[in-house]
Amino acid sequence: MRWKRHPQTVWEVSPDDVVHAVRADKGVIVALEGWGALIWTSDEPDVEALVAELATITGEDAATIDAGVRDFLTDLEQRGLVMTDG
Repeated sequence: MRWKRHPQTVWEVSPDDVVHAVRADKGVIVALEGWGALIWTSDEPDVEALVAELATITGEDAATIDAGVRDFLTDLEQRGLVMTDG
């Protein structure tokens, strides 16, 4: 699976590393912290490679975090903030 931020999503990272993302046309505003902020700010479009990257950063087992990352991206897709191919 591959993912990318929706082109109509505007976002910024606050000084305390919280990502604020909004789709004004959908009225969706989210604040992402921790893992969510790490995922959002990653430039890795391939989810398997993203999971491996996060596992390296956090010391977690890739197999353990894979489903959570995919669920997170699916949630953001349903909110219109990202697009995935699967």
